[in-house]
Amino acid sequence: MIGWCLCMQVGPKGLEFARYSLDYHTIRNYLHVRRAWGEQRAEQHVPGYAKKIVEAYDRDGRIQSMLNSSSQSRA
Repeated sequence: MIGWCLCMQVGPKGLEFARYSLDYHTIRNYLHVRRAWGEQRAEQHVPGYAKKIVEAYDRDGRIQSMLNSSSQSRA
């Protein structure tokens, strides 16, 4: 019962959840395209709005480090 009450109080709700969900899926798809297609081809096909979302969340370099670590593990 306590866990259910906490779930109802914590976390994004409504429009905040919708924005979070859209951003999460945009970043997930960006990572997939970069890994599957490579940097040059992805740059041609990823829309500008998606690049802006990724840049906003990549201020600390975590997304870029995820891309770098996945490309190094394949080599």
